[in-house]
Amino acid sequence: SVRCTKHNWRLDVSTMKNVNPPGSFCQDEL
Repeated sequence: SVRCTKHNWRLDVSTMKNVNPPGSFCQDEL
């Protein structure tokens, strides 16, 4: 899963590039 610290979102890894708005800071949770 992917955690976005800016908005505290959790998005799917396969869709995060399509769903995340520009300027959001996201990184993979290992």
